[in-house]
This record gives sequence, C-alpha cells and structure tokens, in this order.
Amino acid sequence: MIVILLIVLELYNKAILALAGAIVTYIVLFLTERIYLNKLIVMCLDFRTLVIFLSIMLLIEIIKESGFFQFMAVKTVKLTKGHEDMLFIVISLITFIAGMILLNIASILILISVTLTITYALRIPPKYYVMTEVIVIDLGAMALVLASIPNILISNIAGIPMIFFIIHIFPFSLFIMACVMIFHSYLYDLLFGGIPEPDPVRKDILMGLNEYVFIKDEKSVISSGLIILYLLLGFLIFSDPAIIAISAAIMLVILTKTNFSGLLKKVDWETFFFIVGLFIMVKGLEHIGIINLLSSGLYNVIKSDIFFGVLIVLWSVGIMSGFLDNIALTLVFIPILQEIIDYFGPLGYLFWIALILGTNIGGDLTPFGSPTSLVALGYMKDRGFKINFREFFKISLSTGIINLSLASIYLTTIFYIGSGYSAVIFLILALSLVTLLFMKSYSKYKGL
Repeated sequence: MIVILLIVLELYNKAILALAGAIVTYIVLFLTERIYLNKLIVMCLDFRTLVIFLSIMLLIEIIKESGFFQFMAVKTVKLTKGHEDMLFIVISLITFIAGMILLNIASILILISVTLTITYALRIPPKYYVMTEVIVIDLGAMALVLASIPNILISNIAGIPMIFFIIHIFPFSLFIMACVMIFHSYLYDLLFGGIPEPDPVRKDILMGLNEYVFIKDEKSVISSGLIILYLLLGFLIFSDPAIIAISAAIMLVILTKTNFSGLLKKVDWETFFFIVGLFIMVKGLEHIGIINLLSSGLYNVIKSDIFFGVLIVLWSVGIMSGFLDNIALTLVFIPILQEIIDYFGPLGYLFWIALILGTNIGGDLTPFGSPTSLVALGYMKDRGFKINFREFFKISLSTGIINLSLASIYLTTIFYIGSGYSAVIFLILALSLVTLLFMKSYSKYKGL
C-alpha cells in the first residue's frame, strides 16, 4: 500500500519503488517462511510475459528508427489537401492504427512529432490534434495485445488469446474512437470556436513536402511491415505468444542488421523493472492470502448477480485507473478475478472484458491517469506548445465518463444478446460513424 501510494504521488522513480517493495516482500517471506531468493523468483515472475514485453519493446525501437510510421502519416495526410476537418479525421485514424501496433508511449511521441511538423506547416495550433491523439492512442492500444501493457499482462497471465481481443474488444474500440472524434469536434466548437483553418499559402508547403525523406532505410521499412504481419498472424495461430514475440524480434534485428548492444540501451528498462517489482509484490500478497481475501470480499458484494458484478469491476477499475498506475492495478485485479470467475460459469469471461475496458479507458479520465498523457504533455511543453492543464482536464474527464458509459452499454448488449451479435452491431456502428464523418467533411470541401 505504501509503495502504491508513493507511485501515485510520483515522489520517486516508480521502478526503484517497485523493486524496493519487492525486496521488502522477499525479506518478510524469508523471515517468516524461509523462502529463498531463487524460489521467490520462480514463484513470482511470469517469464513468458516478461519475454513478450521485452521483445515488443525491441521491435518498437527498430520500427521507430525505420521511419515507417512517419512516412505513412505524412503520405496519408497529404490526401486531405490540408483541410482541417479531414486532417483531424485522418490523423485520428492513423493514431488509432499506430496505437494497435506500437506501445502507446512510443507511438504517441512519433505521432506528435509528425503532427507538429504538419501543423507548423499549416499554421494551425497543434493542441486540438494532440489532445485527441492522446486519448485515441489508448483506444487503439486497447484493441489488441501488442501495444497495451495491461492487455499483455491480462493475455498472458490469464491465458486469453489474441482472437478474444479481435472478437470482443476491437469492434468496441473502433466504435468509441469514432465517438471520441465526433465528441471532440463538438467540444472544440463549444470551447474554442472550432479548429482554425490553415494558412492557404502554407497548404502548398505541406503538399510539396516529400514524405520519402522520412524513410531512412527502405529495406528496414519492408522488413518491419513483414515482421508486424508475422507477429499478428503468429499471435492468432500459435499457442505460445512468447515464442512468436522473441522470434520476431530476433528476425527483425538480423534483417535490419541492427546493432543489438545499441538497441538494448534504448529499451524502456524502467517499465520492465517496474513490472518485475510489481510481480513479486502481488505474488507475495497472493501467497499469504490477501488476494484470496479481496476476491472473497468482491464475491460477497456481487454474489450471484454477474451483470451487477461486471459493472462494478468496470467502473471501479476505470475510476481507479484515472489515479493509479494501470499496470499495478491490472496485476492486482488479475488474480482476484481468477479466483471469482469460476463461480459464474460460462459468462465469467465478461469480467475479463470489463477489466480490459476499465484499465484502458479509465486512464484517460485525468491528465495524469495515463502515462501517454504525461509523456505527451511534457513533450509538447519542451517544444514550446504548452497545453493548458485545466482545458485538457475538462476534455479528458468528460471523454472518460462518456467512454465508460458506452462500455457499460456494450457489456449490457453482450449480456443480453451475446458477444457475436454485439461485436457485429458495434462494428457496423463504428464504420457508419466514420463514414458519416468523412461524408460531412467531404461535403464541406467539395472537390477534395
């Protein structure tokens, strides 16, 4: 509890705090039960999850250096001919797609740098696009297992395959992404009088920008695309995602002739050791019965009413994710849910959907609830584009509440009409909303 409180208050480096908590856990278990360090490591660490996380981080660094996403962003944006409404839609869609594949912190830094280049060329304030990107990137990450650390943990610890995310999470992620675009367009009109039109002279500058300058190595771009395809297909088909992830990382290192020692220096070791420390603390709590106590308490609250229980998990996790680190929250809730879902039979999988939606959506309730928000705001400030904290809080809070409400509706439809029908309904709604957005923008700029 002390470690989690210190992490929330951001009084010290979170990795150091988590490792310190792990050391205390080891000391307590050694003194009380004579559990030695080697046994503790085997007992507590989920090596498969750590291998997947490390492999994906290696892949991200290589793909980021190739210029693959920068090229795709500028190429696509040029199709909008610099019209602000169409630009807003296209940037949001690119953000969503990039968020599905790359870890959200890495992808948001790439996308913001591209956005700043585009908005500077058009003389448009970048905050309108960046505030939406920060939220949409997390919705994209929620759709699959590749980019969201909570999803990676849930998938591997609970044994949930990629196909589960494609069927149950992707359609809804696409739907709320479209809803966020519509809602933010309305909010920007209400709060700021809409997104300013670009400088007509500057439009010509953007259209003359050669997107191929972003390609640092054509072979690396092709290799990155093939490895991403291998990763997605492997996660769908093969039973052990750790083998797929590590083999993808090794193949891409070989194909791109990347300096491996230099690559290791760029890995986010802080997050890696943060997860290691949390694994040990949470497993320590599970070992002494605290997790079982919490799961029993949760079951006593929800009893046999699974629908009520699923909504409690969604909203409690969602609200806490706005203030607590969602990685820590996920690691605490996974063993709790593993203890109780057997009581609810075939509908127990609804709790996993609620946990996935809650941890990913809830972080956007506050500007400090998601690491993506903190990184993006800091990055913008360093480059002289400070986003007003109060303005962004209004947008993030209202968006988060609406998204959690939509998630409640989605879970309700799954409960009453089944997951297959719900997925089809929300996928159709998502595609319809995106089409309507394009049609509205197209009618505004005839001849695009």
